Amino acid sequence: PERVVAATLALEDHRFRSHPGVDPVAVARALVQDVRNQSTISGASTLAMQVARMQDPGPRTLPRKAVEATTAVLLTARYGRDAILAQYLRLAPYGNNIHGIAYAARRYLDKPVADLSWAETAFLCALPQAPSRTNPFEPKGRARAVARARRILDVLHAQGLLTDAELALAQDEIGRLRVPDKGGRPHDALH
Repeated sequence: PERVVAATLALEDHRFRSHPGVDPVAVARALVQDVRNQSTISGASTLAMQVARMQDPGPRTLPRKAVEATTAVLLTARYGRDAILAQYLRLAPYGNNIHGIAYAARRYLDKPVADLSWAETAFLCALPQAPSRTNPFEPKGRARAVARARRILDVLHAQGLLTDAELALAQDEIGRLRVPDKGGRPHDALH
């Protein structure tokens, strides 16, 4: 759905439609931040670079980052932005061994992705940035996910995709979201 696309791009890769798979502005920003802090602060990964990494995982080194960047440019040129975005939404980690927004919507909110509200969409789109830190089954993780989701909603409002009324409704709803119990395996299960 369009709202999933908008919420995903809001914080993950807002120049997605304009760069060739690698965002030169983000790379320059990351280099400046990393040099100033003398450590890695930002990786400047675009959605295409994340797809390249998810399809062929490896160590996070500078040469590996160069391979991911090259692969991202080639993937974008060959398959186009919509295919890259669709693949990202199928592969992205949402924590708790959940991959893909369709499964995340079913597992965390017990509904199909097409039925998500703006608040629910923002909540789910907040998870892939740091799935273990934004674990919705834990109070601190849920609080981090809600805070990031609120930022996503603010960006969508600033872009004109949400009206004032829609923003107010979504901000109110996001504080009341309930994630079903994690559950557990039955005690007498064979595995």
